[in-house]
Amino acid sequence: MNRAAWIFLLLLLAISACVVWISTSGDHQVDSASKPPAAPSEQAREGPSELSAPVSSSEAAEERVSVETATAEAAEADGATALAEPVGTALRGRVELELDDGSISTTATGRLDVNFWTGNRGQSSEVEVADGAFELPLGGDAAGADRIELRSGNFDELLAMAIEDQDYQLPADRELVFRLRLVQPFLLEVRDAATGVPLAGVDIAEGEEYRSHPGLRPRLIVQGAVSPVRVPQVDLPAWERAAGRSNWLVRADGYAWEPVGVDIAGAGRVVELVPGGEVVVDVTGMPAQERLYLAVYADTGAGFLTEELIRGDGRHRLSGLKAGSVSARVQRGEWFTSPRVFGSAQGQLVPGMPLQLEVIVDAAAGEEAPRFDFALQVDVPAAWARSELRVSGELIDSPSGEESDWDLTSSDGDELNSGLRRFSFELEQELGGDWFLEFPSLGWRSGIVVDHSGLYSIHAPEPGTVLLEVVDELTGAAPEGVGVSWYSVYTGPSDGWSHESTEALDEPGQYRFVAPVGEIAISVFAADRGFDLEHFTVVPGEQRLEYRLPPRQGIRLRALHGEVVVNPTDWSWIPKLERLPDDGGDGDVGGAGYMEGAALAMLVDEPGRFRVTIPDINGYKPVEPVEVQIALGEMVDVDIQVEPKD
Repeated sequence: MNRAAWIFLLLLLAISACVVWISTSGDHQVDSASKPPAAPSEQAREGPSELSAPVSSSEAAEERVSVETATAEAAEADGATALAEPVGTALRGRVELELDDGSISTTATGRLDVNFWTGNRGQSSEVEVADGAFELPLGGDAAGADRIELRSGNFDELLAMAIEDQDYQLPADRELVFRLRLVQPFLLEVRDAATGVPLAGVDIAEGEEYRSHPGLRPRLIVQGAVSPVRVPQVDLPAWERAAGRSNWLVRADGYAWEPVGVDIAGAGRVVELVPGGEVVVDVTGMPAQERLYLAVYADTGAGFLTEELIRGDGRHRLSGLKAGSVSARVQRGEWFTSPRVFGSAQGQLVPGMPLQLEVIVDAAAGEEAPRFDFALQVDVPAAWARSELRVSGELIDSPSGEESDWDLTSSDGDELNSGLRRFSFELEQELGGDWFLEFPSLGWRSGIVVDHSGLYSIHAPEPGTVLLEVVDELTGAAPEGVGVSWYSVYTGPSDGWSHESTEALDEPGQYRFVAPVGEIAISVFAADRGFDLEHFTVVPGEQRLEYRLPPRQGIRLRALHGEVVVNPTDWSWIPKLERLPDDGGDGDVGGAGYMEGAALAMLVDEPGRFRVTIPDINGYKPVEPVEVQIALGEMVDVDIQVEPKD
């Protein structure tokens, strides 16, 4: 499997195993209908969960909410925190803030980060707290919401984390009590890797899992600090504050950037830096009015470092690169998409000496692909009962490497005598090449190769109704916490997914959906075992399918210094999981893994005895491998203690 495919798989697994945390933007919304199977998002990255806030137990509810009516008491019997019908138009509550010494403050002033939920659709919002109390009108972000969930807080520029899951039903005009624990600023000790001497001029930038350099315009959290560096967690994105994990890039004057994964609720960690240098890239021959990517790679270590969209000729400086061979490429398309390269240059970087690279863009390689006027004609079986049809097109392979896409809707389909409805779409001066076509309302996709002007015809398959039963392979019972989605399999050049939601029936484990006749892949996400996928064939009419959810076994690995998680979260840190020879093993059996909370989950196909070897962690002493016994259907928590280097 090539590198791009591995990246796609890792992204998919990470999305499937994590909670989506909504961004801090007040008008940002998340719609669960568009997310991967039973997972919450993109992003979200921490812990396998549905995109919904956990509901408190009735016991916890009695501690947190003053219930004054028989209606609320009846609702509590169903296991949810219930609140009476409102007698006003405001949501009121108070905050209990646990301080460093364990005492509780009831007079704190600051801000709460909350989610308002309407079904599975969430809206982030900020709530002001004064003297331990808050009042929020039931309008704006709260309009129509049926739940409110506490995420985190900001008090005197210090982060406060929710002590436990706190989720209350709405509407309400009762007093809510939110409990949080104050978190002291994260302390980052930055040292010279060779001498252990603390460093000055420390910069900390927001990181990404697949970048080892922040690029031409770093998003700095801290600038020019002296080690040890005090990092206020309130400066971090809201979803990272709530998740408790963050990816940073750290450097100091004269040193190279280093990716660091941090447990922001912990006391701190150590990071060691090596000397770095600067690369100056002169780009000439850029096509007029076109933006291309300038991508920088290291031929050793992390490989891909960073990429930036550029326009026109110019000089670009990147500082803080590690010694070794460095290449710069001007290309169309992002680094993981097999981009078309128009020019490149390579050199050897020595710390303290700027490396000059000149990239000359090949003008001939930048010529446009041929363009055509063409019509797309789509015949849809009447059984779909569609009065309009939407189709989106994406150019995935062009002779010139150029990109293009469009989204069209036709609402004037013609009835044909053959029981079909024909929809027509007109496109003018569109690029030739391989086009990927997606029909969202049918859950179906296809493709065409555009190499001439004229008519291109597509016949959509008939629909089939699927009654799906999901059972636990070990027990035969319906598993709990399951989410189901599906996509129609397309054998063309694109590996994109087209997800459709399913209708859960009254019986546990029973689902219904309509899909195009042909091969589909059904994906099941279970809260206690992650993501699984299986292919089926849909036939016309109605059919029953059984999905046997296999057991999941493996490890959840954390590297700890005391109680602080220090294992990196970037994709280059891949522990080795191998079956022992006396258990039939003959080598590495573990996959790359994916994050579950602060732990790296690694799965194995069969139970047995395994050896876990972790790569060195920046700033910490190497540790010996550990052995672990994994039973069928068991996820073993493996915590490995590490010590800072002297």
